Amino acid sequence: MFQEPKFFIKPLFKKLSRKSGNITPTKLARLIKTAQVYMKKNALDMAFTLDAVIVTPQGIEMLENITL
Repeated sequence: MFQEPKFFIKPLFKKLSRKSGNITPTKLARLIKTAQVYMKKNALDMAFTLDAVIVTPQGIEMLENITL
């Protein structure tokens, strides 16, 4: 059965010092936990990935599957 994808968005508004923005291991762990809790609360049993969109004055970059 097809299920609509779910999106979890976490805006980060700090000066970027590395390619991945300010996605620290602690923030990534919290994002993963938030997604898991949401899915459990809504009885969703499906795989998920987390992507990041980095917006800077120089442009926009998308990082796919940042949990790898």
